[in-house]
Amino acid sequence: MKQYSLAPLFSQPGWSRRFCSLLLALCTGIAVQIIIQTAQAEDTCPALDEHNIIPYIGTWQGRIGEAFVQVQIEQHAEDAQRVQGHYIYLDQPEHLIRIAGEPFSGVLEIEESANGTDISGLWDLKFPTRATDLNHCFTQLQGMWQDAQFSNQKTLTLTRHMSW
Repeated sequence: MKQYSLAPLFSQPGWSRRFCSLLLALCTGIAVQIIIQTAQAEDTCPALDEHNIIPYIGTWQGRIGEAFVQVQIEQHAEDAQRVQGHYIYLDQPEHLIRIAGEPFSGVLEIEESANGTDISGLWDLKFPTRATDLNHCFTQLQGMWQDAQFSNQKTLTLTRHMSW
């Protein structure tokens, strides 16, 4: 059986440079792999069907601008592809504001009415396309609120309220 020795490799000029280059390449490859795995740690959420309202239904809590709100969204009584409901500002729980809307191209478009008749505000909400894992898909809505005159605009964030 023939024996091999590494001595000739290390006795050649420039071996340490080649060895360091190889080591650097290996370490860089490992680092890149870690970065890729970290980026893939966030899962891509499945796309919603155009008229699927089911993920929107439920109780949500969050903010319109700096104000805390609680929102109740349910299937519309007259149109199964629309939603309806209401929301309250938590510092004014006696003032119920009605909402109704529908999903369109991945965005839930909602009209609100403070008096039950006239449109007082508009919402555009959508689910983030990525989540820490698939169990967290469809648990947060993000978007914008604006008044009916388009003169006031605020960020709108809602998180699904889980009750036991």
